[in-house]
Amino acid sequence: MRLTAQYDKAGVNMDYFDLHCDTISACHTKRQALNSNTLHLSLDKAKGFTKWVQVFALWIPDTFRGAAAQTHCELLLHRFQRELEQNENRVKQWKNGLLSPQAGRCTAILSLENASALNGDIEYLYRLHGAGVKLITLTWNGINQVGCGALSGEKSGLTPFGRTLLDEMALLGIAADVSHLNEAGFYEAAQRENVSLLASHSNAAAVWPHGRSLTDAQIRVLIARQGLMGLCFCRGFLGGADCAGRAEIHRQVEHVLALGGEDILALGSDFDGAEIPPELDGIGSVPALYADLGRRGIPQKILQKLFYGNAMRFF
Repeated sequence: MRLTAQYDKAGVNMDYFDLHCDTISACHTKRQALNSNTLHLSLDKAKGFTKWVQVFALWIPDTFRGAAAQTHCELLLHRFQRELEQNENRVKQWKNGLLSPQAGRCTAILSLENASALNGDIEYLYRLHGAGVKLITLTWNGINQVGCGALSGEKSGLTPFGRTLLDEMALLGIAADVSHLNEAGFYEAAQRENVSLLASHSNAAAVWPHGRSLTDAQIRVLIARQGLMGLCFCRGFLGGADCAGRAEIHRQVEHVLALGGEDILALGSDFDGAEIPPELDGIGSVPALYADLGRRGIPQKILQKLFYGNAMRFF
């Protein structure tokens, strides 16, 4: 069944699960509100979704280290909690129990991007768990107490603290996000079978080469581990300066499908954390992306998995 007629009509709803955005960090630094703003994502701009699950990252830039990284994390966590209170009728955080999104309300999942926020202190993990953090992006681009980022130039894997952290995360039910992690760290994390593994916002390097993207071998590991691969809207991961967006996402989808990745495909937009091409520039563009992929021949069953179903299965 083609989706052109179904999703080109105004007001037709769909389900949407996004594994990564930096909107809370942008709200904090740019002093804007979650409900209405000039950012990629706001509650007002999210239209056309029956069910909407959004992972909000607390992003810790590599410029923060030590106690400063933890302090910044606390500031972002406070901002996230304040936005929940101010929009209690429009957004609800999932912390415990069965993930059961409600129609007409955003279901928020909290993540930490860059485990430097722990400052090498495993006790802080329990603070994050209590706040509802469900996944942790282990590094950003550089080096921290856990391991080395994909753009760090370093070849070593996880540190002893990083291995301890993964074991504790597994006990608490916190997933390990390998986006940004270098290859040595990726494979070491993947060897720990008790860890839930995903790449929340990463693309296929074979389609467009970038140091932050995944090799086919890494994608096959995610397939074998029944993880997730959230396709990222970052222009640098999709194509060159003339990249428009939708055709490039289609190429990424087709490539992962060819590798046997139908059940790991998801979306990790990176809204408010990256330069986004014009056809994907904001959450309001998502229904049009769904329709465009349908016109390009992606079956409805796979679209449902990509936009919602696979991520729901994982969590």
